[in-house]
Amino acid sequence: MNRLLLLLSNTLLVLLEVIVLTFFASVFFKKNLSTVKFLISIILLAVFNIAALALLDKYFWLKAFVLIIVDAIWLKIAYDDTIMQSIGIAIGFYSFVSVWDVLVLLAVSFLSKKAFSTYMENPVEYYLICYGVKCLELLLTVIIGLFARNRFQFKNTTWKDWLRATLFPLTTIFCSVIFFQIYEVESNVGT
Repeated sequence: MNRLLLLLSNTLLVLLEVIVLTFFASVFFKKNLSTVKFLISIILLAVFNIAALALLDKYFWLKAFVLIIVDAIWLKIAYDDTIMQSIGIAIGFYSFVSVWDVLVLLAVSFLSKKAFSTYMENPVEYYLICYGVKCLELLLTVIIGLFARNRFQFKNTTWKDWLRATLFPLTTIFCSVIFFQIYEVESNVGT
């Protein structure tokens, strides 16, 4: 896999994480910015997250600390919450994302009876799994949001809300699983 494709794949993963964080935060807080300013803030969040991941890739704890701080600052600016709530949500989100990434990779490794490190060494397999994981995280966040909306807000969710909210994550997870299975059978398709 060439450098440009690796960069684009990492950028897409970060953009998916930013979308998940946006849904995650909207479950707990009310938006503080107008739509245009909010979209600009999301773009800036993605740029800062991509830069932090690119510059601090080899330093796990420093990378985690910087990402949590960047996310907490964005949450404080974009949503109506306190700084402690922003830090708590940023830590919770980073933990949620990290745990799901590792759990799914471990599950795939266990089910395929391959070593965990083989998935980390092969970029095609790794990114196929990661896209599925990110969409699973988005699906879980959306489901949590729909339950919270149904429980704590006056407007109840309908089957149309559930269908609209879960269609993209479920479709992408399905495609990632299918592509992964195709790659496992015929690894030439990765190139």
